[in-house]
Amino acid sequence: MTVNWLGRSSQLTIKPAWPLQARQALNQLEITGGGSGSGYNLITVFDTTVVPLNLEKGVENPDLPNLRVAQAPRRANRSRTEDLLVMLVTPTGTVSFSQDYLTGLFDHLTDHYFQTSGPVTSGLRAVAQALNSILLKHNVKTSGSEQALAQLNLAVIRRGMLYLGLSGTAPAYICSREGIETYGDTNASPRALGLGRSLHQAFYQHEISPGALLVLSGEPPAGWTPALLSNCAAMPLDQARRRLLGHASNNVNAVVL
Repeated sequence: MTVNWLGRSSQLTIKPAWPLQARQALNQLEITGGGSGSGYNLITVFDTTVVPLNLEKGVENPDLPNLRVAQAPRRANRSRTEDLLVMLVTPTGTVSFSQDYLTGLFDHLTDHYFQTSGPVTSGLRAVAQALNSILLKHNVKTSGSEQALAQLNLAVIRRGMLYLGLSGTAPAYICSREGIETYGDTNASPRALGLGRSLHQAFYQHEISPGALLVLSGEPPAGWTPALLSNCAAMPLDQARRRLLGHASNNVNAVVL
């Protein structure tokens, strides 16, 4: 698979769900600062192009550590072998996640999805429950002094169909020339994962149409209006990326497919 950067290219492997070799990393959340960079990643897999959007204090960072795109490993449950899983975890509490922690976390969550049997929603529910349990365990241990909370956007592509699992208030947008469709619940309770044993997760199913864009973001900028999103569907991906970043605030974590 080729990853296209601004003016250059390199190779990137979409990460499958591997055996859980990083369980110890899940026992401690690390408080870290953000980085900065230039350029951007454009990933194509299964005829799907993935464009990460990461703006930190107004500077575009080519990496988006809280995004994972995973295809099924060889030992996946047979009901998951054709699935492409996209996970976007957006921290919203007082604790941020280090890159090493996110690597172990995503390995853990992808294993949950691809080893779960049943319909797509069963796998999406397993991922949300696993993440909620990890965050809640940390919050109980620290008695709320350092809250680890997150919004969770999940998407699965299988046989021309798109499946969404949105936790907390995380939205998703499907943009086409005819307009946009907005999914998610801005009044969800609880409003984030890690607040309690119960969690709010909404499921949606949509047939993939040529030329449409899927936009996932835990906390979308106010500047991403319906008119802007609808216009982006008629643009080349690079132009749509620039338009979305140009109407974002100083910080944004999102992905366009």
